[in-house]
Amino acid sequence: MFRFKQFSVNNDGTAFKVGTDAVLLGASASITGSERRFLDAGTGTGIIGLMIAQRLNDAGNCSFFADAIDADAASASIAAENFAASPWASRLQAKHLTLSDLDSILADGDKYDLIVSNPPYFENSLRNPDLRRSAARHSSEEGLSWRTLVDFALKHLAPGGRLAMILPADIASKAASSATEKLPVIRILSIKTSPRRPVTRVVLELESGSIVKEPQEECLTIQENGVYTPAYLSLTEPFHVF
Repeated sequence: MFRFKQFSVNNDGTAFKVGTDAVLLGASASITGSERRFLDAGTGTGIIGLMIAQRLNDAGNCSFFADAIDADAASASIAAENFAASPWASRLQAKHLTLSDLDSILADGDKYDLIVSNPPYFENSLRNPDLRRSAARHSSEEGLSWRTLVDFALKHLAPGGRLAMILPADIASKAASSATEKLPVIRILSIKTSPRRPVTRVVLELESGSIVKEPQEECLTIQENGVYTPAYLSLTEPFHVF
């Protein structure tokens, strides 16, 4: 059980455990505070959805609603349990659905103000023999990936709505180049584990209806000399008990 300041996360039995990537995305994805509906795609434990819910609630938004989906039935069930135990139980809904399933049941007028995802990203590496973990880690043409997320966002983002994903640096570069033809990239947050290390993760944000222009570029370093940096502590302080 992971205990945060305003909620707890049980990840027993999920295909993918609570990790730094999810925390980074949940804490750093841009929000206006007025989002009415958001989607957590590939929710896993539900941690990203819970973090966004806390941020919206802290901003005074009491009218948001969130859908959270996962192709893994056990993960969707545990996310639902974590949501039910949170202060925002009535505003969070977890379902055992693929992105394609959700696409097929949404009406034309069903739009999201924000879509967040920590999608599978391994494309050509050796697959894990555990099928559930493999599905959670490896992207596919028909499953959850940055490509399918961009296509889904094109159809289901409200005007001015944003898609925020966290990806390895090399995949993010490819995604940013390809996705811009469909949805403009408005923000690139590059993340290093320490100052001398290369960028390992990137939070990409794309916006529906935005004019193509140079994206806002930022960099975050997690630790320096074995100690969390002030920037990382400031970003995660609303959630972590350090």
